Amino acid sequence: MIRSNVIRYALLAVSANKNTTLFQQDYQVGLAVLGLYELEERKFIFWDETSICHFSNGAHEEPPYQLPLYEAIKRSRSKTLDSILFTVLTQHMKEYAGQVEIYLKDNRLVSETKKKNLFGIECKELKAKQESVDECKAQVLTLCSDHVVTPAQWVLAEVLLKTGLLDDCFDEQEVNAIREKLQERPNVAELHACEKALDTVNKACSIGMAILATAMLS
Repeated sequence: MIRSNVIRYALLAVSANKNTTLFQQDYQVGLAVLGLYELEERKFIFWDETSICHFSNGAHEEPPYQLPLYEAIKRSRSKTLDSILFTVLTQHMKEYAGQVEIYLKDNRLVSETKKKNLFGIECKELKAKQESVDECKAQVLTLCSDHVVTPAQWVLAEVLLKTGLLDDCFDEQEVNAIREKLQERPNVAELHACEKALDTVNKACSIGMAILATAMLS
């Protein structure tokens, strides 16, 4: 069973034939935002009252694909959300994206083939394991069921929507249903307990998009 929103997000992108542009602007933001949320969710980091990021005490064994995010936080000057996202997106994204792809392959969530394009250049092509894709989609579709929604499920749906991947992965009826559910958070204790983290996700998506838009113009 897949327990990481970062991996779910990347796998859904591959399934939607976005693998050749998997780590372009919107997808870069999605991976960065979900990566930071995952570190907080697993209590590797926390944000204080002034919105400064800190590492939690104690020994933690994070997945290898999270190591570039750790390094970005360490190198971030002010340790604010803005500063950390800027460092991730402008300095560590290639390594981070590469580690995510390695994880997908090592865990046999995707298969890789190599083909030559019209110019004779060899290109790799990733294909997602359908069973795993269905598992990821089921997490998002929980929003439209009678089951209790977890913070991780809500966050995944939110980031898919904000980065434009929702329309690529679900049919029109499912997209409309998910969009409608995201309009207002349900009165669920688990979501209320994580309200600050959920708000941080929303803020991080906006900041990430602005950072990359500025970088494109500079």
